[in-house]
Formats: sequence, C-alpha cells, structure tokens
Amino acid sequence: MLKTLSLQNFRNYTKSEFNFSPKTTIIVGQNAIGKSNLIESIYLLSTGKSNRSEKDDQLFKFGKDISRVKGILENSDDLEVVIVKSDGLRKKYLVNGVSKRRVDFAGRMPVVEFSPLDLSIVAGEPGRRRKFLDEVLEQIDQDYRYSHIAYFKALRQRNALLNQVQESGRRDDKIFAYWDNLLIKNGQILKDTKIN
Repeated sequence: MLKTLSLQNFRNYTKSEFNFSPKTTIIVGQNAIGKSNLIESIYLLSTGKSNRSEKDDQLFKFGKDISRVKGILENSDDLEVVIVKSDGLRKKYLVNGVSKRRVDFAGRMPVVEFSPLDLSIVAGEPGRRRKFLDEVLEQIDQDYRYSHIAYFKALRQRNALLNQVQESGRRDDKIFAYWDNLLIKNGQILKDTKIN
C-alpha cells in the first residue's frame, strides 16, 4: 500500500505531497487540476513507465529540467523515479536509495488502472487485451517481466536482420538461429504463464 507520495516538477505539480488512507482514498476535484497526473505518478512508481505518454520528456513541468516522483509504502520501502534532462534524457529508478534497472524496480507496488477509456479491453481488438494483461503480469511475475523484455528485444533484432537480408541479399543462418532460439524460449515462458 502507498502511504505517501511526493511530486516535484511532475506535469502540473511544482512540489506537492499526498498522504493516503490505509483503507480507501477518493480523489475528487474540478477538471484540469491534476487528478489524472496524480494517477499517472502512482502508475509510474509501480511500473517505471507512464500510462499516458510514450515520451518521458512530457512528464516535466514546463521549463524544468528534473522531475521526481517518490512514494513510501506501508512496509517502509521508499520508491523513487527521477527523470533528468541533461545531455539527453536520463531516468533513474531507486528503491530505498539504491539504483535499480526498470525490470528490477517494477512490481514492488502492483497497481491496476481501469478507466472508461479501457472499455476497449472488453469490446475492442485482442491486441488491447493482450497489452493490458502484459502490464498486469509484468508487475506480479518477475520471470514474465524478464521474458517479455527479452522476447521483444529479440523480435526487434530479428526484424532488423530481416531488413539487412532484404537490402544485402545475404543471410547468416547462425545469427538467425540465435535470435530464433531466444524468441522460442521466451515466447514459451510468456505462453505458459498462469495467473494465480
């Protein structure tokens, strides 16, 4: 459970702190005051990525070069995501002050976000349902999270190789076998994952 949340230069927040009830917290307010941004910051602490934006540079308060989201959980774990504009964009994930990779950061505070826009999960195309399930499974199963990342990395590499073959007309079967095996191994883990 999330006890406190601190935001610095995150979206429309300059510096804000929120305390949450151990039972239920209801967030109400007029339009455009930051309710969705608050939910986005909680999602960022849970998964290490935004639920609304593909680009991290959109998470900054206008004109600022650092954005920070920090939460304290009921077990006293301290989770923090820091995004800095400095020679590009850098994102740091911290657990109790110790730097982690996103794959090791995500899942410490599982959340499921469901909004009216997510009705397409039920009525829309299957790809939307799969994306939703992937996001949930990544939070609760570390093996799934590692395999999901490895699978899509291998898929991108293999597709890049296919483009090279198309341009050059030459194919190295050993390199293809390596990426094919990674796809098969990680795809099998993804396929066999069960929700308990």
